Amino acid sequence: MYGVVLFVHSWTRWLVLAAGIATLVVAIRGRSTGRPWSDSDQRLTRGFVSALDLQATLGLLLYFVLSPIVPRTMSEFKASMHVSALRFFAIEHSTMMVLALIAAHVTIVSAKRAASARARQGRVAIGVALTLLLILSSVPWPGMAAARPLFRF
Repeated sequence: MYGVVLFVHSWTRWLVLAAGIATLVVAIRGRSTGRPWSDSDQRLTRGFVSALDLQATLGLLLYFVLSPIVPRTMSEFKASMHVSALRFFAIEHSTMMVLALIAAHVTIVSAKRAASARARQGRVAIGVALTLLLILSSVPWPGMAAARPLFRF
């Protein structure tokens, strides 16, 4: 079960990144051209946040239920913090991803309350950019001490 969820979590990252980039482009383009906020813009934004919610659910399932590494890391927490790969997954990755999830949901609420389409697009652009920065800063990219493959097979 661990391997299946890890595989899906690994591939869902690309869905999250693609939806986030598409949402960011649409928001920036809409704001710069003065195009009104449309239902398709709203669906794209919700799709991004929904993909991120799925990714977070899979990540939390891995972290709290399925991971063979986390229980050992937590039982020897002080010693684990000196190993960068263990520290990355125990603290850094999970914390930054929860912050990204919060930023995405705050963006949705803030955009919904915007007085105009231009303001809504601006809020979505800033919020999604921040969310993507948080995500990109905490993905275990190749070359890092905690590196994971770009594509799991």
